[in-house]
Amino acid sequence: MKRNKHLILVIGPAHSGTSVLTKGLETMGVSLGPSLTLSSPFEQKLHWEDPDVHTLNFEMILSFGKERRREILPLSCNEVETLVAKGFLERASQLLLGKFPKHQPLGIKDPRFSILFPFWERVFQHNQITLSLIIALRHPGSTTATQAEHVEKSSWIWISYLLASLDAATIHQSLIVDYDTLLSDPAYQMRRIARILGLSIVEEDLRLYCQYYVDLKRRHFYETKMRSTSLPFYRKLAFEIYEELRKVATDELDLQDLREPLLSWKKALQEISSLLVLAEKKHARIKAQREEIQQLDQTIHQLHKESNQQTYAIAHYSKEIHRREVRLHALLQQKRELAE
Repeated sequence: MKRNKHLILVIGPAHSGTSVLTKGLETMGVSLGPSLTLSSPFEQKLHWEDPDVHTLNFEMILSFGKERRREILPLSCNEVETLVAKGFLERASQLLLGKFPKHQPLGIKDPRFSILFPFWERVFQHNQITLSLIIALRHPGSTTATQAEHVEKSSWIWISYLLASLDAATIHQSLIVDYDTLLSDPAYQMRRIARILGLSIVEEDLRLYCQYYVDLKRRHFYETKMRSTSLPFYRKLAFEIYEELRKVATDELDLQDLREPLLSWKKALQEISSLLVLAEKKHARIKAQREEIQQLDQTIHQLHKESNQQTYAIAHYSKEIHRREVRLHALLQQKRELAE
């Protein structure tokens, strides 16, 4: 009999608590895969991302070329077919199937799953994998604080990642977990996740997780401000989405209650999608130019280093020549004295 493969996918924007959420899955008997089994059990610097899956996701994004670096918008149907034609479906299937333990659910996280989900959905269907989604939520002001120079771009990434995650949530078992709420009461949130997913908490693991891993000091930014009429449109939209999703995260609303708002949010994103595509291309060119400048700087640094080495060598040889000329002059003088 073919064993059931249950995958728990932690998705959502970066800096939204996906790492602390993923680590918490171990308290309910979920495996994080063989690539992470040798890690320190409570190493806070780890992001708890499977390196093989992370590398494959990044490789798929790079496969679209420098002119279309995927950063904001999710994959289109044509792009999914392109990835399948390039052999990524088989590669992803083999990689994922090799991660499953015999008698445990598998937990994986990578924020890029949000925009790559249309492709991964094909992988899950192809391999008859039962999927559960945990969507990480955090105030958009906190997640974009680390990208102060690119607030607008970071806000659209936040919006796009969450809307893509909500799209996936319409067809799979899903729940939303608010990062700040998780840090305030990790035990309650882990029990809530376990209850919704039909898993059992290992009490000692939960105690250790709460005591040694969850730490408010990990939260470098904590924004509480909500909507304001003076904010630009993208910030208003992000705050509106956050306010409604937080109600789902605190069980005031059900995901099904957001069908109409979700359509409105997706429409707003769709209306600006062509501009976001141009923004992705622009940022891709800027990034390529910066990489080229960095390479040129490294070349210049190496040339300076070689030039300094050559200057030192010339100085050394000049000193040696002078020393030998002095010695030769002394010998010639001695010869003349002897001849006299």
